[in-house]
Amino acid sequence: MAQLTQLNLGGSTGKTPRNSNPTTSTSNYRKPTVALVGTLMATALAGVILLETSACSKNTKAVAVSQPAQPAAIAPQPAPPAPAPVASVKPVKKHPRQSTASTYKNPAYGLSLVYSKNYSLKKDDEASLEWTGLGPVQMNFVEPGGGTLAAIELPKDSYPDTDFASGFFNVSVNPKMTAEQCSQFAFPETTGNAAATPVKVKLGSSEFSEIESSAGDQNNQADAKYFHAFQNGACYEFALGIQTTRDADADIAQVDRQQVFNRLKRILTTVKIEPIDAPATDAATPSAAPENLAISQK
Repeated sequence: MAQLTQLNLGGSTGKTPRNSNPTTSTSNYRKPTVALVGTLMATALAGVILLETSACSKNTKAVAVSQPAQPAAIAPQPAPPAPAPVASVKPVKKHPRQSTASTYKNPAYGLSLVYSKNYSLKKDDEASLEWTGLGPVQMNFVEPGGGTLAAIELPKDSYPDTDFASGFFNVSVNPKMTAEQCSQFAFPETTGNAAATPVKVKLGSSEFSEIESSAGDQNNQADAKYFHAFQNGACYEFALGIQTTRDADADIAQVDRQQVFNRLKRILTTVKIEPIDAPATDAATPSAAPENLAISQK
């Protein structure tokens, strides 16, 4: 063992080369290693930087290239339902009330009046009426030359279940009379031996002279009221007549004569006589003055 050690020592105690330096040898060994490590670290660092740069570049490119997100397609909204049509309220048409009246006019004498459509109008020759069983209805002028223009008759059934036979409204005119003559009557009602005096009355817009007359008996009686008005140089006459008939043995109610006269007077209140240029002497058909009275005096 000692020999082996010696041999080893002898070998190590040999001359060391002049340039041999253990420290320098170790240092030279370490220098390449450090350089290699530095190179490797630099390479790694460059790679990291390159990777980061590449990543950033990619991210930048991605951001640059990426398209903006398209908004989601909005489904078209259905149109709102049309409002239900509002039924237009049409104004109720008010039909004008049909008139129940008719008008009679005679322009030649400026005369007009209103009567019910239920009544019958007769003019000119047809206006000559008769009392049943008592003769024709005569005019009540004190002078001849008058003529009947129109006659308005009430319906025969105006007063059912009564002794009413007829009712009428006569219109006559006499252009050959003075105002004083027009205020008189040819057939005035008499009481005993004295004749009734005409009275002045105003109905509607006109003023009249009035007289009453009657004839017949309780089974066939005629009552009349005459009204005279002087206008346009002529005498206008309006006669309101009522006739009642009944069988002697018949048990039938008597009509209210005053009620019938009031009904006829309503026509008289509508009479209008407008001024004319001159009396129309040819408008009426004169009738001869009768020998007998239109209504016999009691």
